Amino acid sequence: MAETSTWLKAHGANVLATLTDSTMGHGAFHMSSKGLPKQALTLIDTTLK
Repeated sequence: MAETSTWLKAHGANVLATLTDSTMGHGAFHMSSKGLPKQALTLIDTTLK
């Protein structure tokens, strides 16, 4: 995620946050018990309001 964030910013994107679970590795976004997809959708929703 950090590499993707850097790449996106270099191409003009506004990165709201980098959501990670250090215990999971690749695939953590959809497999983590931290509810990362819900956190992402909440960030997006809050930003768009």
